[in-house]
Order: sequence, then structure tokens, then C-alpha cells
Amino acid sequence: MEIKPDIFHRTVFRRMESMKCGVPKKPPVKINALWIVPAVFLLLATAAHALTPTVHFTGVETTPSNCFYFGGLTILGEPAAFLEDEVGVFVDDGAGGRLLVGACVFGDSNQQDKYLIAVNGDDPLEPGKNGAGHHDVLTFKVWDKSEDKEYTIGTADFSVEYRQGLNEPAIPPVYQTDVFFGLLNLSAVPPPGDIDQNSEVELADAILALKIVTGVQETGSLDADVNDDDRIGIHEAIYILQYLSGLF
Repeated sequence: MEIKPDIFHRTVFRRMESMKCGVPKKPPVKINALWIVPAVFLLLATAAHALTPTVHFTGVETTPSNCFYFGGLTILGEPAAFLEDEVGVFVDDGAGGRLLVGACVFGDSNQQDKYLIAVNGDDPLEPGKNGAGHHDVLTFKVWDKSEDKEYTIGTADFSVEYRQGLNEPAIPPVYQTDVFFGLLNLSAVPPPGDIDQNSEVELADAILALKIVTGVQETGSLDADVNDDDRIGIHEAIYILQYLSGLF
């Protein structure tokens, strides 16, 4: 088929205009403002992160992958002590123990009334487990420096507060690589049934409750009272055994 010169020239001209000397025109890049919020927030937060070394939760191994958790912290209803109290994150080590995968000092971020903690992921190139695995449940612990006391944050002691640009955390919190979670607020309080006040509910607490019931031991911490009768007795022993059996 014969192509007329004027039609050919117009076609080539239009093509050259669209190509701009061989470089195709690209549509303008549209920047979503929602992308900027977490990026800037992460930059500001991590720039000031880990300036103060922890003294209680120590021995964290830094790995190539991680995620961040960010939020507020109260201890016995009061704000945590700035640059004194600490937060530690643990996972199951796969051998019946606990592995510390993250630690920070409260206020060691760009916001003095918040904690910011990097949770390290497991490095598959290294032998053994040295970090959190995908969707591992994270156990948060808090150390009150003034009392030299640890608290384990229970499911009921987490609260989520919406912050634009941050990923909403699950309760209980889990590990996901390259995700910035917040706000996950922590409330450190003695767990019900913790008669010996070591911040853990254990079989030893049930034994203490039974000793109190039988008169072998006089009393225990009333903070462990589970039914608001202002005493430690058989109800606490039953509660602890049910708790340890995973009934709730």
C-alpha cells in the first residue's frame, strides 16, 4: 500500500513529539502523602534511637532484618521514668526458653514520653535461632529501675492508639519484617495471682496460696487477689492452676 508523503510526515512528527528524541514521555509521578508520614516518622525516630544503652535487658543480637514498635508506657498507673525504665521483647527460642530480641530505654527516641524498640528478626544464614521468626508472638517485659522490678505485659495490659501512617499492631503483638507498628501502649501492673511478686504467675504461686489456706504461711501480696475479697486463699490457688493450664 502506498503511503502519501504528507500523511507519513505528519505521523512521524507526532511520534517524535511523543517520544521527545527517542525518550518516551513518562506520566508525572504522583506522591501519596500517606507514604511520606511513616517514612519521615521512621527517619526521625530511628535517628535518635538507641542513644542510651540498656543496663537490664542486655545481650540483644542485631540482625539484618527487624521491625519497630512504638508507644507509651506506664508503671503502676504512673508515666515511666525518662531514660531510666526499660522495655525488652522476648520470643520462644525453640528450646523451651526465651530469647531477647529487642531492648530500649524509655524516652530514647524523638519523643520523650514514648518507647521505641527495634525487634530483630531471625537470620536464616546463622546457626540456631537468633531473632524473631515471621509472626512469632512477642512477649513485652518492662523493668522499673527505681524498684529493680520486672513486669510482664499481659494481653489485657496492651492498648492500641491510632496514629496516621503507622501500622496498627495486633494483640498479642507479633513480628513482621520491615513494619513500623504503633501506637502500642504498655501498662505495667502486677498480674493477678502473682503472690510472690516476681511478675510471673507460676506453680510456686499456687503452692503459696495453698500454704496460706492451710495456715503454713500467714499471708501474701494482696495485689494477687483475683476476686476482690482482700485476701489470698483457695480462689487464688484455683485461678493460678487454671491460668497455668491455659484455660484463659
